[in-house]
Amino acid sequence: MEEDFAQGTTPLGALRGILGNYPYSVGLFRELLQNSDDAGAAKQVFVLDRRTHSTTSLYHPKLASTQGPALLAYNDAKFNAYDWHALKFAYESSKADDSSKIGKYGVGFRSVFHITDCPQIVSGNVFAMFDPLQAFTDSAGKRLNLSHRYHHPLPLRHTASKISSKVVGPHDIDHLFHEFIYEEIEISLLFLQNIQHIEIHDINERGVSKCMPSFPSPDLHRSGVEITTQLTPQLSPSTTSTRLKIKRSSGDITRILKEHKLLPNIGIATPLDPTSEELTSGRLFTFLPLPLPTGFPVHLHAYFALTQSRQNLRNSREIGLVPGTDDYILIEWNKLLFDHYIPQAWKLFLEVLADMDGIFDIFKAWPPEQRSPATSGENVYWESLPARMFEFIASASSPIWPVYHGNNSSPPEFRPLDSLIVSEPTIPRSVLHALTAVRLRFTCPPQYVVDLIKNSRFKTFAILTPEEAHNGLLVYMLRNASKEDISVILQYLLSTQNVLNLVDLPIITAASGQIIALSPASANTSVTYTLLVRTEFDVFGSCDDNAIPLHLLPLKVADTLRIHGPGSLNVETLAVPRIIDYLTIYPNRLGLDLSLVRNDPLAVKWLSNSPPLLTSFIARPANSRDAIVQVSWGTSGFCSTPVILGVPFLDADLSEIAQGILALYGLLKSISDIHTLLDLLPSTPTGLQALSKDACVSILKHLSSRASGSCIMHGPFNEEQIRRLRNLPIFPVVHFPFSDRTPSTIATEWTRLPDGLALKSVANPSFLPSIGGVVFVQLSSIAPDILQYLEPSNPVHLSDVQLLSLTVDHFVDQPDHIQAAALRYISQHRLRIPPYILETVRQAEFVAVQDGTRRMPMDVVDPDSPIAPLYQASLAHQVRRETLSDQVIVQALQSLELMQRSLTIQMAQERIDAIASDPHSLNSVELSRLLLSLMGRAHLEYSQLTMSPEQRWLPTTEGLRGPGECRDGTRFSPHLFDRVLAVLEPFNIPYSLRQALGWDRPLSTEVLIQQLDRVLQSSEDVFSVVLDIMKELGSRSCGDVELSSLRSVTHDRKWVPTTDRQLSHSMNAIFSQPMTESGFYQIYPIDQRTQDFLRRMGCTDRPTTDAILFKLQAAREQPPSLNILLVPDVTNTLRPFSETFFNDIGDQARLIPSENNFISHHLLDESLARKLNLGRLGLKYVGLSIPGVDMGEKPVITVRKNLGQYTEKQFVTEFLANASDANATEFSLLVNDFHPDPSEDIQALSPVMAKFCVSPSLSSITSNVCGRGF
Repeated sequence: MEEDFAQGTTPLGALRGILGNYPYSVGLFRELLQNSDDAGAAKQVFVLDRRTHSTTSLYHPKLASTQGPALLAYNDAKFNAYDWHALKFAYESSKADDSSKIGKYGVGFRSVFHITDCPQIVSGNVFAMFDPLQAFTDSAGKRLNLSHRYHHPLPLRHTASKISSKVVGPHDIDHLFHEFIYEEIEISLLFLQNIQHIEIHDINERGVSKCMPSFPSPDLHRSGVEITTQLTPQLSPSTTSTRLKIKRSSGDITRILKEHKLLPNIGIATPLDPTSEELTSGRLFTFLPLPLPTGFPVHLHAYFALTQSRQNLRNSREIGLVPGTDDYILIEWNKLLFDHYIPQAWKLFLEVLADMDGIFDIFKAWPPEQRSPATSGENVYWESLPARMFEFIASASSPIWPVYHGNNSSPPEFRPLDSLIVSEPTIPRSVLHALTAVRLRFTCPPQYVVDLIKNSRFKTFAILTPEEAHNGLLVYMLRNASKEDISVILQYLLSTQNVLNLVDLPIITAASGQIIALSPASANTSVTYTLLVRTEFDVFGSCDDNAIPLHLLPLKVADTLRIHGPGSLNVETLAVPRIIDYLTIYPNRLGLDLSLVRNDPLAVKWLSNSPPLLTSFIARPANSRDAIVQVSWGTSGFCSTPVILGVPFLDADLSEIAQGILALYGLLKSISDIHTLLDLLPSTPTGLQALSKDACVSILKHLSSRASGSCIMHGPFNEEQIRRLRNLPIFPVVHFPFSDRTPSTIATEWTRLPDGLALKSVANPSFLPSIGGVVFVQLSSIAPDILQYLEPSNPVHLSDVQLLSLTVDHFVDQPDHIQAAALRYISQHRLRIPPYILETVRQAEFVAVQDGTRRMPMDVVDPDSPIAPLYQASLAHQVRRETLSDQVIVQALQSLELMQRSLTIQMAQERIDAIASDPHSLNSVELSRLLLSLMGRAHLEYSQLTMSPEQRWLPTTEGLRGPGECRDGTRFSPHLFDRVLAVLEPFNIPYSLRQALGWDRPLSTEVLIQQLDRVLQSSEDVFSVVLDIMKELGSRSCGDVELSSLRSVTHDRKWVPTTDRQLSHSMNAIFSQPMTESGFYQIYPIDQRTQDFLRRMGCTDRPTTDAILFKLQAAREQPPSLNILLVPDVTNTLRPFSETFFNDIGDQARLIPSENNFISHHLLDESLARKLNLGRLGLKYVGLSIPGVDMGEKPVITVRKNLGQYTEKQFVTEFLANASDANATEFSLLVNDFHPDPSEDIQALSPVMAKFCVSPSLSSITSNVCGRGF
């Protein structure tokens, strides 16, 4: 036996299934808010009415049981046909294809069945009630117009039912109210599109209303970020689906995303001060809050793929999903949101926070640390969110990293990460404070952010270590550091026992008080510093100005330096050779000079044992001012001849007795007595012989090593002694000559020091400046200590950085080859160059440009940069590259990025003005396109630009136009303005540029009116264009002046779009369904606001009396035509003349098929039907064989009945009427009494008709084609 067998469900079963998916909770209010927002409401009111109302005037007597306590939900919107359809059909949402609507499953409203069995809706004058139990109606619900006054409570369920066994009382609703107020009311409005106000009321049994907390707007501001517009342009579903397809799947993604209304729009909401306190109660939103706490410090809105109950995200751990299916792609969509779009939006959100005032701890606004891998639940999706967000921040070099200032009183400062050093939380604040004091800049993120930086694919970010601190200190050279800061920095640098962290840093204090910098042991420097502990320093400290007193250093620093320094640095501990050197100079440091006698061991021993004799010998006064210099050990290198530089030297082979006699009379002077040596020099340098380089070096070293002891004995050198010292032809004077073929190098000349010139000592630089009144010598590596005697007022050994600083201070005055060499040095040692030097170079006007002038680097365009084409015609911005020096300068400036490589606000303003000055040239058009392209890629605040609406610099389809003369077609369809304003060529326009152009505001209503005027003048099909304009006008609040202009434009024009995709006059356009061929047309389906606009413009629900009278008057003025005549039928409906028939068959008309057979009204009699020449029902079916249709009577009977309606006197007038209907111009009646003989051959149409030929007859004769005879 075969029978139909199919699955099915009852309405109650479906309803219970819906309730099973929707928990009984405050989610009920979410669903009601969703429906109100989708309906366009701005206000939502919830009321708990505890009263019991009267049972009179009810729609149905059984509704008396529903007059008890009720929940009422009120909004200020009005339902349209789509809203009613959505309420009626569960699972068939009318919002499914409308991305502006929150709802998409069509079942949210059914959640109210948790509390009631018969929800009731009132909208306008329409009342509807759902009655799935059919307790009050004969169906599952009713909808009717409110022609009477009824009470319409939303009753709470007071007994268990087949829908739910839950009995709901006022206390349950009160509990839900308090839960909603406590948990969600403050955040419910964050991402809704229309609702701006929520109120909650409680009316007690006596009718006293208490307003619970209302919420006009949250104390939070909305920060919506669209991913690809500015932050974040909006991606279309097709673009998103392409990205998703490449990454994840291969299904029909566009269809699925559109079907589920999934768009890559992200919103982030945070308190006005997100860092003032902890906020870890962030929620996920899809317009409304989801019951999904995240622990984030923000609320996050996105078009998530949710389960149908809106309680959860799709399960990402679902097993066995088939790739390409809807479920698979929806899960992949959520992953794409958290992997791509949300991290980007969050990055933009942090950039917004960084621009705000009063933000001190921006890291509180970061996603929290995901401590352990998630295995299930929603947080599986966002376990990688912090890492993904960091990648976007790093890639964009976002300036969101707070700079550590050491105190909270400084205003917050944010920079990109690559300009800062990252400090871990374990670094002591004292270290950061000390390093900050010497201009190092840090950011101090939480440890998990530090770990993200370390583990990221970006390896260029600096993490604070002693080694990294050393590299940074090399640039700033410990300027402005206090002793306390130096101590802290020393301890940190050596905390890893790596003494190389001290190399080249002026951070160690020598015994003389001078700050020295240590060098690597492998550098082969001429200076080795001796490390002295306290006891050693007490004995020998006065013998060595360069000794390092360890007891003055922090204990750990001293121990590390003493243990690990020797062998790694140019330091040594005290050893026997150094002790011997100290003993040699020890008497000199005490004011004694034992070198006056030969160092005979026996004599030294004898003198040492006879202090009184030694004292008496030294104290004897000299008797002569003529003297010979005695040669000491180590000086024979330059004493190979009796006279050097005019000074006599004692022969070393002279006997001791002779030397004793010379010494006895004061004629023997020590070579260590530099004062006497200078006094012995000639007063003028004329005639002094030239010396070899080695001799010069030896003399300089001797003078430098002995000058200190000589000054201890005799005091400072006088002016004459200094002059004689400077006149010695032994100094390495250096300069930097020009070379036109190869890069210049330092040239050295061993000569005297010119009088009156300042002296600057350098080491081995790669360049030298040319400065008036200054001479440069290379003493730093030969005899550094002699400089203090040559230039007592300012003894400076210039480091390379100091030399560079001196050069850039006079940079504009330097020849090109010196500028080129200095810039090449800066480029090669970029990391060691202090910022102030770069800033000085940046501000110097030294760059030669094509117009012959010199400009600052920042005013010159990098010839290889993207902005170079903007200045092809501007010689003042193009750098000269003719000589070798020019080329080196350009290469260095490019390496240092000192020339303009990217667009600035000032450049954009200048180029706009230049383009607008000649808007008709082809060059200006190309420049405008290039400029707009660059502006679209640059992240600048264009709102600072100034321009007039008529300043023509924007490329459009009609040439260059001003901001007030054109618009782009991205925000508004070109249909709305392209006949009034020019259309911008396709470019990405940043939001701040829109502000500057005045395009952040809607199109003016005046433009829309002008566009409508010109569109209506067109002979093309402009239906879609007019529809777009009408919708845009409908979205605005037009004033009386604007409406007057619109009425003037549309007067006597067809402009209202109708359902047949044509345009109609406003008086002929109605919202209801018109009658066929009535001359009225139904208005195209539109939203409520546009309907209101059309009503203000004269459209109505039904034809007005004036419109009908106007049509009648027009019909009267036209030639008569029955084709447009409407005839009333038996149902009181006007029907087309061609489809209406006069009933000449009586009751048998009921046997005629009703299709296309409209029977005229019974008041339209035979006479009027004939005058109208109305079709006759009987004639229509004469000779037709219609199955199942029987006319019901014989024709003769029909004729008799018709004759009964007329008298004999009427036949002439009836014939005359027929002639008129036949358009005859002449009419005659002929009485024929003649008849032929019956025997004659009568030719009749048929034998039966022969008898009519021989009887009297009456003939009607007309002037048309045929007549009728009787």
